[in-house]
Amino acid sequence: MYLSDDTFKTIHRVANAHRPSEVGARFFVLKQFANQLEITYNNAMSKAPHTHSQSSESQSVHSKKSQTSQTQASQVHTALYRKYRPGKWSEVIGQDHIVQSLQAEVAKVSGGARPHHAYLFAGTRGTGKTTIARIFAAEIGTAPEDIYEIDAASNTSVEDIRVLTEGVHALPLMSAYKVYILDEVHMLSKSAFNAFLKTLEEPPKHVIFILATTELHKIPETIISRCQVFHFNTPAHETLAEVIMSVAKKEGITLSPQAAQLVATVARGSFRDALSSLQGVVARALSGGVQRSNKSAQQGTDTDLVTLEIEEVEQYLSVPSQVLVQQFVDIVIGAPGAGTRGAGSQGAGTRDGAGEVESSLKAGFSILGQVHAAHHNPAVFAEYLMTRLREVLIEHNGIGAEAGKAARMLGILLELVPSIGKTYIGVLPLELALMRFFEVK
Repeated sequence: MYLSDDTFKTIHRVANAHRPSEVGARFFVLKQFANQLEITYNNAMSKAPHTHSQSSESQSVHSKKSQTSQTQASQVHTALYRKYRPGKWSEVIGQDHIVQSLQAEVAKVSGGARPHHAYLFAGTRGTGKTTIARIFAAEIGTAPEDIYEIDAASNTSVEDIRVLTEGVHALPLMSAYKVYILDEVHMLSKSAFNAFLKTLEEPPKHVIFILATTELHKIPETIISRCQVFHFNTPAHETLAEVIMSVAKKEGITLSPQAAQLVATVARGSFRDALSSLQGVVARALSGGVQRSNKSAQQGTDTDLVTLEIEEVEQYLSVPSQVLVQQFVDIVIGAPGAGTRGAGSQGAGTRDGAGEVESSLKAGFSILGQVHAAHHNPAVFAEYLMTRLREVLIEHNGIGAEAGKAARMLGILLELVPSIGKTYIGVLPLELALMRFFEVK
């Protein structure tokens, strides 16, 4: 864009009012570069050969078709978590306490007050931290040109922070405030945090920082104490399932409640992961990539929406079936004298008891072998297993042999399951849990 002398003088005057020596010089270089670019472009266009008007029309039609096809392709490949990302307060789900607090901040700003200079959003992945940061920035009147989203995970050094702290002094382009959103801020180095501290404590009046993290314990106390901290809730399983069913319907898919619950389980408390998993299910279902069950096929003839049952969703997500989970639970609950250590030792001490233990172990290892061979996610299998064992515990009010066995296996799983993602063989912690349950030494 060409900068006229009047425009440049205005910019130069504003810049000089703040930092005359540095910022003014930078704008002068910018003006020279923009003017030279304009001259180069005009020269190139004047030397370009003129083609026949018919050829130009043909190229124009081709260009329009190309743009249309690119737009359609972009729509097809738009990630669902971006397509359905909340853009206003009323669309945010599961974070009512934060929305209410930030709406109060917006009301204060509307009344002429200044917002807090630094906010810290803490919560697990996919809970809406950067989304709410963007909404808040927009609600206090910040234009998109004045919102800067920075990935702290890839800008961890002191030099990166130095560039940031120098840049904050430049005035906003279109708004009263410049908002800096630093995602995964816990990834900054200790030296980078120290370099950032002074600017965070006393930023220019037109600057607001919003820090986002999934690991609050890694943030120095000196940083936390200078921010207004908001703790994001992990969405409830039922809330995730409702969102999944709603989005699926908008995409032309009807999910059974059990299928939606399955996608929610795989998401493990993340809206983003839930919609990412759903996108794969939707794509395969609409393209015919999922083998339809008789039940869902019959339902599909009565409506324009494709209906999916849990079996089809299990097929796409490559998760273990509920049948395998229940078989494993039956092995635990039916274990000979495994409710307590005394009973387990007594049962294993007889020949018949030892035979039953060996048979149960063999059946348990067979199920886990199927999970491993089918490349099912062992963490999902463990989550299913713990959910079902908890149900057994509640059904018996924690009383009796079956409740004792369920409680004992739950205790073992709680200790070993966190290691699933850290081992080369993901199913190994489950195999060790099975052995420990039967007191194999």
